[in-house]
Amino acid sequence: EYMGEHSSHVMLLYLVLGALGSPAFTGGIRQPDITKPLTLVGRDVTLQLQPEGHDQFVHGLINFFNHELVFVENDMILDWQPSSGAWALRTLYRDCGVDCAIIGEVPEASGVWENHKFHKMVFLGCHATTGHGHMLVVDPSTTDYWVYLFDHSQPDPMTTVLAHHRRIEMTQFRVTYVGKDEIALYDPNTNHFKVYLVEPRLPMYADEDPIGPFEPLVSGNCSLHEQLVYLGKNHLIDYSSTTGQYVVLAYDRGATFEELPFKPTGISGVLDKYLQLTYLGENQILAYNPDTGKFKAFSLTEDLNPKSGTTKEGIYFGFGSVLNEDLCATQTECRSCISRDGCGWCMTSEKCHRGSLNGPCTTNCTTWELHLCPGEPCRTHRGCTNCLADPFCGWCADTALCTEGTLSGPLFGSCEFSKISCPVFVPEELRKEECHEEIE
Repeated sequence: EYMGEHSSHVMLLYLVLGALGSPAFTGGIRQPDITKPLTLVGRDVTLQLQPEGHDQFVHGLINFFNHELVFVENDMILDWQPSSGAWALRTLYRDCGVDCAIIGEVPEASGVWENHKFHKMVFLGCHATTGHGHMLVVDPSTTDYWVYLFDHSQPDPMTTVLAHHRRIEMTQFRVTYVGKDEIALYDPNTNHFKVYLVEPRLPMYADEDPIGPFEPLVSGNCSLHEQLVYLGKNHLIDYSSTTGQYVVLAYDRGATFEELPFKPTGISGVLDKYLQLTYLGENQILAYNPDTGKFKAFSLTEDLNPKSGTTKEGIYFGFGSVLNEDLCATQTECRSCISRDGCGWCMTSEKCHRGSLNGPCTTNCTTWELHLCPGEPCRTHRGCTNCLADPFCGWCADTALCTEGTLSGPLFGSCEFSKISCPVFVPEELRKEECHEEIE
């Protein structure tokens, strides 16, 4: 519901108002085409796996954002762009602090999955049988879903299909991996949930459904927020992006149909609003705002409370952005590089990096500059402070320009020149020629 004035994401809200057909586009909203009959290309909906009593006219489908961040273990994040199919694998820097981004700007690998545009990606963890990660890929417009082998050591980590099938309920519930080959499906519109086992015997035959048995392990109704994120060790965080409220739940794998598997722990609180949460392992959570493209991280204590912050940023650290226009790495010149907050220029490699006074965040650099571009004319400095930071420059107060000079004055021409301090601005109304008597 929240859209900023300069929204950097496209909220593609599926409203299931009628048939499941080829999606139609109206402005920035993607909706099912309700003018078409209840059939899919070459297939009858009645032949698809659909639980008894499931009503696809009731359930709302999931949202998409321009960037979706998926943790794929081994300190790697998948930056998935469903509208274009573009993907990039980026490294996590867990000990980045407040001055460096927790997600590296330069991708380790990238490409385009043309056939998976507007598909949801759910990482299913590392599998004991295959020795690699598995990715659940869901197409909400056709009810198709796939289980892929995910091997981030390959140029394209997702080429091997382990299973492919169709389930209408899979596309109309939010899917959360809850460990040990189990997925929780939850519909915030109806409060209905189901827990299924994802068949560990992979790969499967072409006509086999990897989600089984057909009946869920447990199902029922439970009032949850719109985000359910697994934290490992049989715990989840239930978070509302509209209010910022969250609760930590214990997950009972032995729950039967007579009891809920999600049990309150007594841990609750409030985070920033409008975030998408991703658990990164090692008690760290990524908090991403799809409206601004900005992300940050926070840590949990052993009892799963947010760890108290020691800086002015509070509990958060690892600030960064997924948008190209915000990245240091996209700047190719020193001047444009150092003009960005948090960016510095490495004279050795002639590249722009995220960094601080101590140096770049993710690489080594012999000659590192945060404020100066050696060899550039003084006139390129913006403002007096940047001007005086350059030992070869001084500030002309009468012309408000930076120029080359020494303590004795400018090298060229004459002006009200200073290399030591910037002029103090005095408002016009305070500039009095006569003095008043001193108050004793």
